[in-house]
Amino acid sequence: MTFQNSNIKIPLIVYGCKSKRITIPLLLEHNVTQSTISVSKNPYENYIVLDNNDQFRSIIKSLFVTPGNFQLDESSLLIKSQANTFIETGFYYDGIEGTDEYIYFWDREKERCVNGVFLFNALNNKLWYFPGEYYMWLNYLPIYNKEKKTITFPDVRDVQLYLSLYRLLAELHNKNSIVVKKRQIASSYYHSALLINKLWFYKGARLKLVAYNEVPHLSTTWDYIVQYRDFLNSNTAWIRHFTPDRKYNWVQQLEVNEGGIRKYIGLKSELKAKSLSDDPTGGVGGGNSYVFYEEAGIAPTLDKTYEYLLPSLKEGEIITGQFIAAGSVGSMEDCKPLQKYIFQPDAFDFYGIPNEWITEERSETKITGCFIPQQWGMLPFIDEYGNSLVEEALGYLIDKRKEWKNKLSSQEYQIRVSQEPISLEEVFQYKKDSIFPVSLIKKQILRNQEEKAYKCVELERDTNGKIVSIPTNKQPILEYPLPLNHDYKEGAIQIFEEPREDLPFGTYIAGIDTVNVGKTTTSPSLASIYVMRDEIINIEKKGDKEVKHIIEPSALVCCWSGRYDDLNKTNETLLRILEYYNAIGVLEADVSFTQYVIKHKKVKHLLRRNQFMLFKEQEFKQKTYVEYGFKNTGDIFNKYMVPYLIQYLKEDFSEYKEDGTIIPRFGIERIKDEMVLKEMLYFEDGYNTDRVIALTAAITYLYISQTNKTTIKVEKKIQPEDINELFEWKKKQLISKVKQQMQMKNYFNKLK
Repeated sequence: MTFQNSNIKIPLIVYGCKSKRITIPLLLEHNVTQSTISVSKNPYENYIVLDNNDQFRSIIKSLFVTPGNFQLDESSLLIKSQANTFIETGFYYDGIEGTDEYIYFWDREKERCVNGVFLFNALNNKLWYFPGEYYMWLNYLPIYNKEKKTITFPDVRDVQLYLSLYRLLAELHNKNSIVVKKRQIASSYYHSALLINKLWFYKGARLKLVAYNEVPHLSTTWDYIVQYRDFLNSNTAWIRHFTPDRKYNWVQQLEVNEGGIRKYIGLKSELKAKSLSDDPTGGVGGGNSYVFYEEAGIAPTLDKTYEYLLPSLKEGEIITGQFIAAGSVGSMEDCKPLQKYIFQPDAFDFYGIPNEWITEERSETKITGCFIPQQWGMLPFIDEYGNSLVEEALGYLIDKRKEWKNKLSSQEYQIRVSQEPISLEEVFQYKKDSIFPVSLIKKQILRNQEEKAYKCVELERDTNGKIVSIPTNKQPILEYPLPLNHDYKEGAIQIFEEPREDLPFGTYIAGIDTVNVGKTTTSPSLASIYVMRDEIINIEKKGDKEVKHIIEPSALVCCWSGRYDDLNKTNETLLRILEYYNAIGVLEADVSFTQYVIKHKKVKHLLRRNQFMLFKEQEFKQKTYVEYGFKNTGDIFNKYMVPYLIQYLKEDFSEYKEDGTIIPRFGIERIKDEMVLKEMLYFEDGYNTDRVIALTAAITYLYISQTNKTTIKVEKKIQPEDINELFEWKKKQLISKVKQQMQMKNYFNKLK
């Protein structure tokens, strides 16, 4: 944010005004010359004019309160008026492009995105400030909303307003921003919005996105930025061109030819991204305007990167840029730099604020970096306007901790609370254990053992050569680790969900870890194949009109682990599973199985190396030339693929009932095979983890390919017997929409 040092004009939205002039008490308290404001009928002509930057900083600091204390009310709905217009109509402004009115609208909205917005409720004299990037995020940068299970604009939340005000205050005090947080507060989405805001509207900005791990952290956040760019270019007047326009390297400029002379026009702002796992100082040179370090809680070299970056954020002793680091904690080894900065912000030029959540008892207050505990912004303990119901959430969490202590080991308990912390003390109590979520895994193993949600089959060819399933009395191998002298290694194919013929090729993805010999007494390895079904959207139609969408999340549908004394029979079993599900096989490269598939002219079922970016990059970096699949060499599996599996296991898809109750759900519940989960508990050097390799390969492909794939949609015609169910569903949708419309109508009537 850059303001002149006097007569600072900031857009103002007024709610509930019944007169032509208003006096804002907070401005009087800060001796603002223009504390009384004439209110224009044109909402874009209302401003707060501050005397200088010091006054602005002082006012923002007085508005910076902890979640639960913002007292957001019905007036906050006005902050999202542009998003609501787009949701209702499909566009932001219906004026004619190029007219004065059209240009005026988009210029005024740009002003709000750059300078932020004050919101004043004239009915109760409450004032709030929404930073520019937060206003832009709420109105112009849609995200995937897990609560609503759709792509839409973010809801106003006091916890995210707090996060954005903390970053702004740090900048206004010439300090850097350091955040340790609970999981699931859309931090990556928000900080991506910050970068896109600076890239879109600031001339010559030098922006960097960095993370210790490229996959999934850097690549996922970059994908968010790409989605933001595409939406802005498609739906606003703020069209931006980039040359170059490559992954991890954008410059906002367009090449033109004027009178035979080639030149570049544009803001010349640039955004670059880089993984720092190999070189913590790589790419940190040059001048930097804003640098965002993603997932700073799992960055063991964060401090080294920071020290090398500092000179790039100032000119002499004049601060010219800001470093922003945010993340949840990982192992103690990986989060030590973050811990140091959180507890000693002033010593390292981070912005420190009073924090009462040092311990659960709130027995002391210290100056720390920004800490976002679990009780802030925790569903369902949020009111209709986005205020955190902190005490209610805290009571719930304390009761849950009592349950956890009775059910979990001390290590499991520490892991659990470090990811859902009430206090900073809990954040940094975590001790290194498994890289996988052990507590979730153990519970899911018990659930799988109770449910046995599979049937065992053999796959055979019928007279037409089609693969068919035949029930069998064979059982899957349920012992791990498997002794070398174990006499039963054939196993049984487990089916959790039959293949659907109405789904296109590529919906089913199979991860495969093969064996290259038949009978053996020297290896406990098993051939393993895990088939995942991608997420699909079932569309129910009445006539030509879509009336209902039902999302089926991705899930494990089939698996087999085993081997035969005859290697050909092992390969045949793997191929039959691929054919049965019409699946693409992501293979840990093996000559024997590849040759078998080629021989039987079924090569379409194998993923070629050049069809998958991760494997192409592996070839370039490690010279591992294979035609199909990937070579499990170096750190490709542990470093670049396993994080996707962990992300999938922890994915939150909790159910929120109309009565306010929550049914906690995690991605791991879609893994119905107990043996792959047992392998995760033993995932370390010295153990065979064939099943984990196969499952990880499938899930990695699902995640990475999502950004380049069209959503899989399946249409279903409504039958007469479905009409009653459809009527009830549509009635609920209509009632909800009418309530929202009546609310908005009442609110806007108060403005008159």
